[in-house]
Amino acid sequence: MYPWYFFGFFGLALPCIGITEKPVWPVDRYSYLLDAVLLGMIAGALVLILAGIKRQWPIWVGLAVILVASTTASMRLLSVWKNTDTLFSHIERHPDFGSSIVQEAHIYLLWHIQLMTEGREEEGRDKLAIANETYLAAMRQALQEGNYEYAVFLSRVLEENIGITPEICRERAAWLFKLGRRDEGAKELARAAADLPNDERVKQLEETYKAAMQPPPP
Repeated sequence: MYPWYFFGFFGLALPCIGITEKPVWPVDRYSYLLDAVLLGMIAGALVLILAGIKRQWPIWVGLAVILVASTTASMRLLSVWKNTDTLFSHIERHPDFGSSIVQEAHIYLLWHIQLMTEGREEEGRDKLAIANETYLAAMRQALQEGNYEYAVFLSRVLEENIGITPEICRERAAWLFKLGRRDEGAKELARAAADLPNDERVKQLEETYKAAMQPPPP
């Protein structure tokens, strides 16, 4: 009889693995796999403990109290998952929202993806614009602080998730040169020059870093 408890538990736990979800979210769901295994072990241990105890009702009452208390405590979170807007609006209002620029921009990026999936394209484009501006604002702040390493990192993340303009590529070349990463800077500047052949800033950088732009001897 007891093996059926295990099958029942894993059947109920399957949604936690993400099988029933729409494939528009990041792979955070895989962190639930460990939870499923851990809870399965706890459930199995309880079954084995109960199997060796004659007077089981106090344990069942205790488990029922824990379940009711946990459910009551989590009731306030149910409304958060009502729909896309309530979920992301709740995240947006959280006191820690904005403490990580990359995470903040990624939230708006996920919001954009979900809105586009729902056919709300205008709203989706608005969220994408917010994500883009969040990255750009963080890059400007990093440059004001002279943190070229972080500016390069943010530009890479922006390029991977949204895309960058030739002008950002051009400026990233300058940041890389300042960091002493001459080979990377030369590649970025050559890439920017291909998109901005008549740009004065590109020509200035090419002149400044002429030695780095020279091809290696055969």
